[in-house]
Amino acid sequence: NRDKLTGLYSREAGEKMIKQYLKLKPDSELCALCIIDVDNFYEINNHYGRQFGNSVLEEVAEKLTAVMRPTDIVIRLGGDEFMVFSKNTNKAYIKSFGNSISKRVNSIYAGTDRNISISCTVGIVNTYYSDKYDELFDYAYKTLMFAKKTNKGTSLLYSDVYNLVDSKGLDETILDKG
Repeated sequence: NRDKLTGLYSREAGEKMIKQYLKLKPDSELCALCIIDVDNFYEINNHYGRQFGNSVLEEVAEKLTAVMRPTDIVIRLGGDEFMVFSKNTNKAYIKSFGNSISKRVNSIYAGTDRNISISCTVGIVNTYYSDKYDELFDYAYKTLMFAKKTNKGTSLLYSDVYNLVDSKGLDETILDKG
């Protein structure tokens, strides 16, 4: 049920919990799904070694759990990707928690080597757009990819991306950016 490195829920366990919650939640309840990707992790891991990379992932997990509420479901998807499902939330919280995640991860101390920059990019969607897990995941992931291509190291809401690309599909916009 738990990821061995970070102690967070494993992907399988977390997805199961989210799907169960979505089936039972009232239609009026707003929830949010957030996908977090550690920027340039492949380079960090390759240049400084797996042990250093693992310590970065452990620290990211600590930062995530510090900013989340006890009712939130915090998951390590695998590699350098994490996911948070926030239950019974509101629009103000949704906007602030992505920024809070980015700021906390960006504050990770990477040692005296000033060439190391640890940051993350965050894609967020809320259940206003869907109550189905697969759709929420798809929207959050596409938002994450759009944010990584346009403004790495920040958080972005699906509603903002959706409004930006209105007539052109989000898939096409992501692909157009190369």
